[in-house]
Amino acid sequence: MPDATTLPAVTSAHPQRPDPWAGPARERVCFRIVAEPETDILCRLLNGFAQQSLLPSHVELQRQGPLLTIEISQPDVSWHRAELIAQRMRGLIDVRSVLLQPCPSARTQRSVPA
Repeated sequence: MPDATTLPAVTSAHPQRPDPWAGPARERVCFRIVAEPETDILCRLLNGFAQQSLLPSHVELQRQGPLLTIEISQPDVSWHRAELIAQRMRGLIDVRSVLLQPCPSARTQRSVPA
């Protein structure tokens, strides 16, 4: 039986690629979605967040004529991850459009009395 040999550690001559998922560039982003009024559309939209282990801080849905407008706010997310979620939303059949933008600060958001 041959003797076990230890392989030398492999080091890369190239610097590590930056990880777009990590880093301090985290912010609060708003997704503004226009979609067909299908009964399961909200579940399918929120599934994109669940797959990333994220829980949105605000979800608002309004029916405007024959369409739904949905606003979803997600705090503490990288822009790269938010764009990935938005792209998956755009791939859903009943989604007409997805606008991704930084949310206004808490001071400028409207408050609704309970």
